Amino acid sequence: LPERDSTSYVIQSWDTASKQGLLNSFSVCTTWLVHKKNYYLLHVLRKRMTFPELVAAAESLAQEFKPRHILIEDASSGTGLAQTIKVKH
Repeated sequence: LPERDSTSYVIQSWDTASKQGLLNSFSVCTTWLVHKKNYYLLHVLRKRMTFPELVAAAESLAQEFKPRHILIEDASSGTGLAQTIKVKH
């Protein structure tokens, strides 16, 4: 895995679910290092979460990995997540 330098950057991609129950989908965040047109998977979060937990997880992972871009699905709870993060930052 290459070191993060001025020619590389990190992106995060969120696919969110709208409910926490056992029969519902997981929210997933993947974190990638992009280096010289190659993509390296750094971290995966896969969890059923309430909306407040989702916001906290997104903020925590953004702080930990300092991504250049955060991609959030514009559907379900992803729309609310994008609006909440945008307001706070």
